[in-house]
Amino acid sequence: MNNWVENYRDILPWSDYQTQVFDNLETGKHLLIHARAGSGKTTLLEGIVATLLNQNPHYNILLLAFNKHIATELKTRERIPRECEVRTSHSMGYKLLRKHLPLLRETNSLKIPKLANEAIEKISEAESDLPKLIFNAGFEAKQRRSEFLRNLRKLVDLARNNFANTDNELDAIREKFGFNKITQLERYWLYRCLRWILKKDEQLAKRGEIDYGDMLYLPHVWNIKPPKYHFILVDEVQDVNTAQIRLYKSLVDRGATFIGVGDKHQSVYGFTGSGIDSWTTLQFLIKCQKFQLPICYRCGKKILKEARKLVDIKAAPLAIQGEVKEIKSEQVNKLVKPGHLILSRLNAPLISRCLSLIIQGKRAKVRGKNVAKYLLEFIERFIESPTDFPMVWHIRMTDYCQGRIKFLKENGAELEARDFQDVYESLDFLYRAFVLEDCIYDLERFKAKILDLFDDNDKNCVILSTIHRAKGDEANTIYILDSGKLPYATKNNNDAQKEQETNLVYVAITRAKKTLYFVDGKPDI
Repeated sequence: MNNWVENYRDILPWSDYQTQVFDNLETGKHLLIHARAGSGKTTLLEGIVATLLNQNPHYNILLLAFNKHIATELKTRERIPRECEVRTSHSMGYKLLRKHLPLLRETNSLKIPKLANEAIEKISEAESDLPKLIFNAGFEAKQRRSEFLRNLRKLVDLARNNFANTDNELDAIREKFGFNKITQLERYWLYRCLRWILKKDEQLAKRGEIDYGDMLYLPHVWNIKPPKYHFILVDEVQDVNTAQIRLYKSLVDRGATFIGVGDKHQSVYGFTGSGIDSWTTLQFLIKCQKFQLPICYRCGKKILKEARKLVDIKAAPLAIQGEVKEIKSEQVNKLVKPGHLILSRLNAPLISRCLSLIIQGKRAKVRGKNVAKYLLEFIERFIESPTDFPMVWHIRMTDYCQGRIKFLKENGAELEARDFQDVYESLDFLYRAFVLEDCIYDLERFKAKILDLFDDNDKNCVILSTIHRAKGDEANTIYILDSGKLPYATKNNNDAQKEQETNLVYVAITRAKKTLYFVDGKPDI
């Protein structure tokens, strides 16, 4: 055993809440630990591992981290010994598939996009109504096809994450995850294509071709039994989906004791397929004893006073006072310094702010290379020939986006309309900055300039990030742009969407350690 495992109780001043968890590990009961923002979830997990290995050094422990980055970080920390197996849920699913499929190849991220295109072609050959009713001809047909494919890929992911196949099951997940503003005609063909894809997906998997979504979907569909562990530890349980919960239940059914750590008030990834009700579902399927970690060791007392408007969270005994200030948008650029973190619910305000900082000679980067990639893909939808850029491209993009936004608003999908508006405003701002002001008329140079704005690793600059992406981050000084407009939920949103929008406010506030700036008003909480 390493020094941490042997002496962990004496190395840190554990709170009564934390020691209560350690003392109850011997009972063999499943535990669900509600850990507030900044309460030291990672340190608690390290303490749990140490407690268990002190009880029995031969315990077989599986620790499932929220993502690959966190799993890698945990593996490199000296406090988690090699005897503890550290993975992500998807990595565990891949391990099960490797034993089941001897010819398993590397994951193919293009598997579902390719199958989605094939589904349209195959069904179109058999039933001419599909292309005739949905696509027709001309440039608008290209946009409708792109939108149909995007919805189809999204529905396939939601269906696999939730094991949905019947019309009623698919309707339910669309309603649950705010993906319900489509026509009856589109619904019919989406479901037809989806079932063709799921069938073909399994056939290809049996020949060794899988993608990321198959890792959790297929082990359950094929009833693959996992190996036996004494304990399974899961981080960020508030953001897991149905497929992940089924994996945990299968491990428990094989004799593992479940220990989950998370904060249900930080559930913000519903748009990816994780459920706001995952906390309740875990309690129902795996009868857990509940514990609380209410003390935040990150934020100053005045910052936590704002957070307490939303949740019950306590300041650490030695917490500083901290500062909370309201400022106007025009003051941000004068105050902000390298290492400060600027947050926004949307991307467009981040892009415009980043460019304004660069113009003033300040180094600034927007987090989210995947956002840049999506914007570039979106640009290509409206390009038919190189001469379309920039003028024809901008006209097509504007007409399509405004029409789509109008349709979503008229059908009550206001959050989806706002997110679509965010994409349009981001690209429109980039067009005005790089084309109209900098006179960049070459498409490849335009795309290169966009890519250069984004960086996920540079910390020696002003960092701009959406609240979603900033979850898990912290900074001494935080600015929340357009904070007076938060939370964004409206009367047309379902309860889960409203709750996740409120959770985003809590997440944003609790990123600040010393100073929190509300920009243009306080949240309506």
